Amino acid sequence: IRLTAVLCGLLTVVFGYRWARLAFGRRVGMLAAALLAVSFWPVWMSRVGLRAVSLPPLVALSSWLYLRALRSADPSRNALPRQVVGRFALAGLAAGLTLYTYPAAYAVPLVFAALTAYLAIFQWPLIKRAWRGLVSFWLAALLTVVPLAVALSRLEGGYRRVRQTAIPLRALSEGDPAPLLQAAWKTLLMWTQRGDPLWRYNVAGRPVFSPPFAILFVGGAILCVWLALSRKRAASWSASPVLFQSAAALIPLWLLIGILPSAVTDSPPAFLRASPALPASYLALALGVEGLRRLLASLGRFKRWMRLWPLVVGLLVLGTLAETVRQYFVVWPNEPEVQRAYRADLAQIAAYLRANPPPGGVAISTSEPHHLDRFIFDYTPHGQADVHWFDGLNALVAPAGDDPGWLFVSAEPVPGERLQRGYLDHLPLVEERRFANGTLAFQLYEIPPGPQFFAAFPPPTGQGVWVADQAAFPPDDPDGLRTPLTYPVQFGAVLELIGYQSAAQGVGGEWLPLALHFVVTQDVVDPEPWVLFVHLLSPAGELVVGRDFLAVPASTWRAGDAFIQLHDLPLPDDIPPGLYHLELGLYTQADGSRFPVVVEGEPVGNRLLLEPVEVIAR
Repeated sequence: IRLTAVLCGLLTVVFGYRWARLAFGRRVGMLAAALLAVSFWPVWMSRVGLRAVSLPPLVALSSWLYLRALRSADPSRNALPRQVVGRFALAGLAAGLTLYTYPAAYAVPLVFAALTAYLAIFQWPLIKRAWRGLVSFWLAALLTVVPLAVALSRLEGGYRRVRQTAIPLRALSEGDPAPLLQAAWKTLLMWTQRGDPLWRYNVAGRPVFSPPFAILFVGGAILCVWLALSRKRAASWSASPVLFQSAAALIPLWLLIGILPSAVTDSPPAFLRASPALPASYLALALGVEGLRRLLASLGRFKRWMRLWPLVVGLLVLGTLAETVRQYFVVWPNEPEVQRAYRADLAQIAAYLRANPPPGGVAISTSEPHHLDRFIFDYTPHGQADVHWFDGLNALVAPAGDDPGWLFVSAEPVPGERLQRGYLDHLPLVEERRFANGTLAFQLYEIPPGPQFFAAFPPPTGQGVWVADQAAFPPDDPDGLRTPLTYPVQFGAVLELIGYQSAAQGVGGEWLPLALHFVVTQDVVDPEPWVLFVHLLSPAGELVVGRDFLAVPASTWRAGDAFIQLHDLPLPDDIPPGLYHLELGLYTQADGSRFPVVVEGEPVGNRLLLEPVEVIAR
């Protein structure tokens, strides 16, 4: 994914060059491409993610193809009508493909619609010559988007990403434009004053351009508007003023309309959602530099110094590169918030495992054991270790094997107090690593393997377990409807409960603590979306409160693994006092089917009843 994102960044440079060269000449094209290659915003965008970074190259491509199609409509080119139509259709295809990338692409059709309106007002003869091509552009774009529109129409609950624009648009629909105007102003200032406030998306608060470049950028944007409205000035810049004016008009349209997705977001400015304006930003800057060059060349006192202009521009580019390198490789990665968001602690664990083969199994604590964090780690070289993942806030894992295992506690999450005081404080601490800024990278503990862990830390077995066919009966079971079981209690063929500890009493509005102790009895080699459920039931068998989650992903279970899961229940404030059932079980998310409770090879139910809980008033 990162390499593909880098490729998209490189394509932005290539298509940005073609766009700028076609519109404004080779000098502007080379400078725009150089700035796109070395500036922080496009460089950072080229690593953040595939969907967001795939939009700028398509914006640059569609803009270049559109201007090329406009040029072919010039009578002096003697292009055949079908060539004009074909080139416009190709530009429409590129514009339509932008909508498959990132939600900010919804600005793309607005930009081309605004450009068509500009042409209708200021370049009507061109419209008359190119109307068939313009029709083919919009038709090609529409046909390209049809499959996407059909797919989105079938999504239940609508397209969730668009919901991030809820606050400003909801206020506008209620007659209050203030949030939208404030967001738009913040986004406009992101080029020159203050950028994205989130470290994970930028050097927090850093504008796109430093003050000298900001002045040149603003000058370039103003110059574009001036050239777009003045045929005489455009003629002094280009031998093809019609194309030149259209290209000049396209840049401020991208700058203003391309930032709309950022302006309507709930947390502006947002560099990701301003990505449609990224290529045009550096074209405007390059045009500002070219405008300054022309101005100085027109003044007699500077003419003899203009031969040094390439050196000055080269130094500006090199200075930009040096600043980007410093911010990207030094400032940004050493910020604690960045290290947390991009799990630099997991990278440190991976490096440690590469250099130090573990004696036994490996368990790693993380806040996202099922999804993102494992994904990041899997694509980071970490040796041959068979890794067991767990949510360090709610669980602890002792991998199976003959030798002690390694248990890594990462920087996030901080272990729960019960886990820390009950277990981690009693395990040998092998090593602790910290980053240069003093923040924790990881703590490495040695842990007894599998069932030997429970020999060192005996599980609580003093509370009873039962099964019952009836769903509704008094929790204290005066009629003897429950069937008592003995430990261990088997769930399917994969898991044994060997003990638990729950509070006998609970208070409304507080948590009901529960600690579950398990041993895995069978390898799980395929990813399985399994879930442990703990439910508090009324005497009538109705669900009062429950928590369904699995803090140790089943896809990393190996026969002989031992793990503890804390499965606390939040008791409602208004829960009536009385005696309640507590039930436990395991099910698959694929179809909701529960694993059977097995005794001597025979299923005896699909849930386990624990000790009843008495709820008292606050």
